Amino acid sequence: MATRSLLSRLGPLLFSTALLPPNALHAQDPCDSVEVVSVSYAPFSDTAMQVVLRHTSNQFLSYPHCWLVDQDADTVAREGLTLFGLSGPTESRHYLELDNDTDVPATPFTGTVLFFFSEVEGFNYCALPVTTPLCPAECMPLQVFVQPQTGNVVTSSFPWSMTDSTGAVVSMGKLNIDADMWQDEDALCLMPGPYTLHIEQPVAAGTGFQVGVMQQGFLSSTPMATLAAGATLDLPFDFYPPCFDRQTGVVERAEAPAVIRVHDRLLTITHPDHRPLGEVALFDATGRCVARAWANASTLTMDLTSFAPGVHLVRLHNTHTSVQRIVLP
Repeated sequence: MATRSLLSRLGPLLFSTALLPPNALHAQDPCDSVEVVSVSYAPFSDTAMQVVLRHTSNQFLSYPHCWLVDQDADTVAREGLTLFGLSGPTESRHYLELDNDTDVPATPFTGTVLFFFSEVEGFNYCALPVTTPLCPAECMPLQVFVQPQTGNVVTSSFPWSMTDSTGAVVSMGKLNIDADMWQDEDALCLMPGPYTLHIEQPVAAGTGFQVGVMQQGFLSSTPMATLAAGATLDLPFDFYPPCFDRQTGVVERAEAPAVIRVHDRLLTITHPDHRPLGEVALFDATGRCVARAWANASTLTMDLTSFAPGVHLVRLHNTHTSVQRIVLP
């Protein structure tokens, strides 16, 4: 529930910003329809935070932006004045830069989200108390993307793979663009940690391409790079950097990998924790998906007698994504 109790201690700080005149600070009905969905570290930065709010009413709110304040009434991070508006029911996503000389807050975090907006009378605010972990409890969805660097669209394919800090492949796929689809994305799910996107264009076409990874709804600090025609690119990035040890790459939560065995062209996958396997996809050496299944059980068996011999990758996706290499004789 939104309150104003904390703002009485922040008055001098707020007034000094010249954003809010004192007579504009008063309780507003819109606060009853605004709630915090999540507060977390930014996915690709250790100097920013992200806040997701849910606005449940139809009332239009102009210039919505957020600050994050800790228990001691100190401002941790703030979002600049935005030029868009909210008209619910909807969710809004906010990217807040840490204040100068402010350390990234520890998790779990207890404090207040200050949500500012404008109505006919002027700027107003809601104070939304939060107590929440700042690291994701499970793998978070991402998208690998490619698009032409210029307006010239060509038909081309881009095999890609994602490796973790040990060099193990955790996901892979192939992006395709043409005159009807000038941008393509592949979805994956990652736990916090250091990763490297490997992407290439085996057959040169066009002049250059923008490639990278993004978390839908948050484009700030998105890792991106330019892939030259016919080239290969490795793009390293940190995913939720405050959530893992940079020296060891250890994340807060690890899950035992599934056990994969091949015998007489029969593939058997078993999860040691008896968790459902979820989506199971089989890729050949070119990155083409040659089989896909869904398992609600912790064990799955697939007959691979009809598949070509050679290296294949098995990708499992449920609460996290993992990839293991197998060889068919």
